Amino acid sequence: MQTFTSVDLQKRTGDVQRAALTGPVAITVHGTPRTVMLPIEQFEGLSAKKSLGVRHGPMDALSIPSRLINKRMDRFAPDDALEIIARANLAIARSVKALDALDILGIRAWVIGSLARGTFNAHSDVDFVVDALPARQRFVLLVIEEAMKDMPFDLVPFDRIPESDREFFMEGSLDASGFRSRFTQTGTTPEGVR
Repeated sequence: MQTFTSVDLQKRTGDVQRAALTGPVAITVHGTPRTVMLPIEQFEGLSAKKSLGVRHGPMDALSIPSRLINKRMDRFAPDDALEIIARANLAIARSVKALDALDILGIRAWVIGSLARGTFNAHSDVDFVVDALPARQRFVLLVIEEAMKDMPFDLVPFDRIPESDREFFMEGSLDASGFRSRFTQTGTTPEGVR
C-alpha cells in the first residue's frame, strides 16, 4: 500500500488520487496512518459485503476430522492444527444447523468457499449463498446469525451473483445433505451434525 502524508494530500492531490486508482493509499498524520483512499470499485465491494450481512466474530477452538485440515497445514504448529480442526468442525456443525433451519422454511441455501472445499483455516469465515426473495433476506440473516453464533460468516443472495459468474461461484457448493454425504463417504462426522 502506498503512503502519503496529509501535506502531500493537500499539495499533490492529483498524484494521490492517481495512486489511489491503482489500489488503497494510506494517508498519514504525524507519521500515523489515519485514513485510506481506494478505488470506488473496492469501496463498493466492501459496502456490498457489509450490506449483505458480513459478520466477523472471535475465533472459536473446539473438536474435528483431519481430512478438513488446510492443505498447507504443515505451516502450523501442532496445537494450531488442532485448533483449526476444532474450529472447522464447529463451523460445519453450525453451518449444517443453519442450512437445516433454512431448508425447513423452504429456503434454498448452500455453503461455498473454504469450508465447502475443505481448505478452512484459522482466518476463514463461512460463506453462505441463499436463494430467497429480497423481502425475506433480513429474516434469513437472523436465522443464520442464530445458528452461527460468534462464528464469522458472509451472506450472498443468489440473485446478486451475475448469471455469467454463477457456475464458477457455486462450484463445489454444499447444502446440508451435501455435508452429510461427505461424512458418510469418509466415516467421520463432527459433533453436532446428524
